[in-house]
This record gives sequence, C-alpha cells and structure tokens, in this order.
Amino acid sequence: MPSVLVIEEDRSLSEKICQLLRLLDVESKPVYTARGALLFLSDRIPDLIILDLHQLSGDAFQTLAALRRGKHREPIQVIAVAGADQPSLSQRAREEGIRHILPRPPSLEDIEIVLSETGLV
Repeated sequence: MPSVLVIEEDRSLSEKICQLLRLLDVESKPVYTARGALLFLSDRIPDLIILDLHQLSGDAFQTLAALRRGKHREPIQVIAVAGADQPSLSQRAREEGIRHILPRPPSLEDIEIVLSETGLV
C-alpha cells in the first residue's frame, strides 16, 4: 500500500485529505508542523509528501528545503496544496521543482488525478 505524509497545519483540512487518501487505499499520516514532518522522516520514508504552501508558523519553502536535505535513499515526490488566491506561492513551487499543485481544499477527484500522474495509484 502506498504511503503519504500530509504536512498541513489546519487539522480539519489535514484530516480531510487523509480521509480522501484512505478512500483511494493509500496509507496516510498527518503532521502539523515542519518539525513533526522531520521527526516522522527520521523513522520512515513515505512514497509521497503533500505539503501545504500556506503555513502560518513558518515558510513552506524552508520546510521543503529541510525535507530535501534529509538522508533518503532517493528524492521523495512532493505535491503542494495552495489556494486559488495564492498564485505567487504556486509559481514559486513550480520554480522549486514541484510539478503538481492541488487546490485548497482538494477534492477526491483532484487527489486521484495527481496520484495517478505521479504513478502512486
């Protein structure tokens, strides 16, 4: 079963994303801070990370850089979540090499399409 780490400060949105992933038979783990994500990654490497770009407690791109500095076998795919009212965040995400950006909040169809494009399902 594929696994996804969801980094999202908004607990209700994080839980919603995890519920949608479970409907697609994808194991998911929510974390609410960059520190929580790094602690999780010290133990286990997911197949994919979903990263909210609108982080109130810090810079999502600093979180992304820290994730990429980790000691992984190979790079972990990262999908971003951004609101339609955040085009500058979406543009910067693309510049940082993130190929897929989900709308905030994502639908089951949005997630299914992106997971299919990444080859996860």
